[in-house]
Amino acid sequence: MDCTPCHGQSESEVRALKPTMEILMADLFPEGALEELAENTVSRMCLECGKPIELNHTGRPRKFCSDKCRSRWHSKHPSPQNWSSTRTALCPQCGKEFLASRESPRPRKYCSRACANRARAKNKAEEKKGEGANGSAL
Repeated sequence: MDCTPCHGQSESEVRALKPTMEILMADLFPEGALEELAENTVSRMCLECGKPIELNHTGRPRKFCSDKCRSRWHSKHPSPQNWSSTRTALCPQCGKEFLASRESPRPRKYCSRACANRARAKNKAEEKKGEGANGSAL
């Protein structure tokens, strides 16, 4: 029986080659050299920015190079367990669609604090214009 990924070699021929590969690897990488090579290379890249991550020798392997990258990535990728309470909303200030979640005290209206601040400043300016128009009419 021919094996397509093995370029027409039968299973028995592939099994016969396996010990040869192990011998070849042992010749290329003497005992301990492969482990030393692995220690000197960076094994992970930051999920957000792609920078190399320094290895920590204890605990869980790190996924991000910094807290800033971690928070950016998590804001772009909301957790599935929170999707039931997440809704899509439209920001009245910039018109951008955003995911609104964690709305326990009251529902979110704006996509960011910057948009909320712009809307508040715009409302104050409109109030002052209204007061000025009303004040001159009296």
